[in-house]
Amino acid sequence: MSRFTGAFARRAKAGSASPQSRSGGTDVSAQRVVVEDYDGLLLLRLPTDDSLDPADINDLSRAMVSHDGTTTIIAAVDRTMADALWTKLREVLDTVRQDGIRSIRLVMAGAGDDRPGRAATARRIAEMWNLTVEAPDGAALVVPGGSVFVPPGTGGWFRFEPGRQPVPLGPRLPSPRWQPALREISAKAVAGCVVDQIPAGLLIRPMDSVPPQPGDVFHAVPVDPRRPAVIVGVPWGEDVAVSDIVELLRPLHAEARASVRLVPGGRSDLLRLAQSLASALDTEVEVTTGLPLFAADGPTGRYGVRSVLFGADQAPQWLPFVDAVICSPAGEDERPQPPQLSRWFTPLGEVGAPPSGDAGSPEGLLPLSPEWHAVVTRAGLWIGGPGSAIPHTGRPVTRDGPVIDIGRAGDRLTSTLWPVLSRLLTTLSPGLRALTTLHVHATTPDGGRALRALAAEHGLRVIRFTRPTPQHSPPPRSPRPPVAVADAGTAGPVVAPPFRGPLPTALPASRATPAVLPPDEVRQHAAGTRKLRPRHLSNPEQRKALRMFAGTAWERHSTAVAQALTALPGLWGQDNEAVHDDLVAVRMYLQQSDELTLPLRTGETRLLPFAACLASGLQWLPPYRGVVLRGANGIDMADSTRPGQLLTDAAPVSGLLLDSLETTVVAGAAYAIWSITGRSVRALQGGGNEIVFVPGTKFRVLDVRTESDNPLILLRQLPDRHTATSESTLEDADDTALARLEQALAGRIDSGPGTWPERCAGPIGPSS
Repeated sequence: MSRFTGAFARRAKAGSASPQSRSGGTDVSAQRVVVEDYDGLLLLRLPTDDSLDPADINDLSRAMVSHDGTTTIIAAVDRTMADALWTKLREVLDTVRQDGIRSIRLVMAGAGDDRPGRAATARRIAEMWNLTVEAPDGAALVVPGGSVFVPPGTGGWFRFEPGRQPVPLGPRLPSPRWQPALREISAKAVAGCVVDQIPAGLLIRPMDSVPPQPGDVFHAVPVDPRRPAVIVGVPWGEDVAVSDIVELLRPLHAEARASVRLVPGGRSDLLRLAQSLASALDTEVEVTTGLPLFAADGPTGRYGVRSVLFGADQAPQWLPFVDAVICSPAGEDERPQPPQLSRWFTPLGEVGAPPSGDAGSPEGLLPLSPEWHAVVTRAGLWIGGPGSAIPHTGRPVTRDGPVIDIGRAGDRLTSTLWPVLSRLLTTLSPGLRALTTLHVHATTPDGGRALRALAAEHGLRVIRFTRPTPQHSPPPRSPRPPVAVADAGTAGPVVAPPFRGPLPTALPASRATPAVLPPDEVRQHAAGTRKLRPRHLSNPEQRKALRMFAGTAWERHSTAVAQALTALPGLWGQDNEAVHDDLVAVRMYLQQSDELTLPLRTGETRLLPFAACLASGLQWLPPYRGVVLRGANGIDMADSTRPGQLLTDAAPVSGLLLDSLETTVVAGAAYAIWSITGRSVRALQGGGNEIVFVPGTKFRVLDVRTESDNPLILLRQLPDRHTATSESTLEDADDTALARLEQALAGRIDSGPGTWPERCAGPIGPSS
């Protein structure tokens, strides 16, 4: 899907061989460079060279067309044929100059690499032929769709004019309108992540994940000149949080942020992340179902840009019917809004369906008969009767193949569906049918016999029947009492002595805006406590109440926070007053956690404004991605903990960095957490290794190691707004986190007891 071109570039196309290897000898005609003219695009190559196929050339001639008379010259000749190339290139340049052309675009690897004492090839051409020359400083990668990218994206194209210094143009040509904004984003723009420049935009991935390589599938995503793509994650490297994306996009102006579309680069579905991002940015966000690549849905299908889902072997598996959806910011109740279809396709043309969402129903509705209709979903299709709600997002996307959902729980099917469903399945290709799951939710009149026969006749992957919903409700779980933590300390030196003043008995409220959180922001816990959402941001009334709560200690904390902000340049330019006040709440917690932890866990109303500012303030601090350890202090949590269980705490959860601990071997650890957005509080403490997780953060138990006297519980921090299908079900990302924990912990954990700061030890709970 991608090609390297140029005299000093490696060929990316398999099977492309030198003339000697093709002919077995030295054919003179095969050694001569040929000039091919494609409507003004000049291609210099050997007659035996097929590294650029007709589709590539058509894309290039269309994308490189210039309205200012610039001629594009592509030099696709191996470095061993440099003499033959230069002979022909001189002739071409002479002809171009005689025709009155004043500027050329030279697609030739390294032609723009200009160094002191060694002028670039493009500079020499500009001076000798009195031309304006645009050329790359490295290998030139031809991207499907006709653009040319210079990996790794740190350099790129340069413009050379006689007697002038070269002007950088960016890594992509033609230059999309969003290129200048993305050029300002560095590889280290997000803590704990790496940001890679790719042809279609940016790729953000965890720091220890596999980087993209020129010629891979990420470099085959076509460039959209209007909208940059942000590819999130890579296979086995999907731990990218909403806060990471917000940090990545923060330097962009509002119009550029609004034009970004999210693309899944790993194995995880991005719908929930896109919904959270839309709320965080307060703008609509488009998210694709798979990687947008040039593809066709069959041997005779028409090629176009479609979302492609890859299987476990990283080979293309299938093309989802819903290509992309638009996510809107959450409503006043902070519940995610249902996404709207952006683009959709369907292979059901023979049963009356339009070829795409552009020509048919905006809701993806496909009439099958007077009694039945199909609806495209992100997972596949849903079939039901008229008047049913449109379930575009009811089921998460699976990479194994499409899922055809039949009816809803409580519905009764009739035999009129059998011939309609059979005709629909016939329109699917045999390969797609072999990947298809038929999921029956409604009650069948014959116990499912007819549907089983259809599944066998059409060679479906599996048929699944939903278990009837029980009529009785399970007994309520016994409430779990809150756990108090005594006399919390700090992981490092503190800036000022801790404040030990009494806590106020009440906090003021405003008639205009309540100081306490709205009902949807505060959820009742299993034991009667209240819990904040991890991504909560404070409002002015809550910050006003915080000042009254702090009383005479406000000035002392405020001064310390002002000093700490000088060590946090990433916060410069933000709403200084809001950031400052939120960080005061964090510092107050660090100084008084022994008094504040229990009231936070029990959800005392008088502390809700403080809790809101605390949760908000932690999100301003630098995130940490890696292993965090939390001690036991003599408490055994292993007996009540099982893999798959979800743990959360209404108070902040603290731990210590593994790699920054003073000793090589750590004793007394009870939890090992794979953190993705734990916050470093070093700036507020004047040092130390403490990491604090926002109240309400969810952790999934990956494993419980009981080989020693001190059991170790392995946890993975879940992304914001994570939704799990079952507590007992571990996901692909869990396997990745578990492997990282095992690798980091090897030889580092001592089975004996250890001494831990009180705030960094004890149970995390209760479970959710």
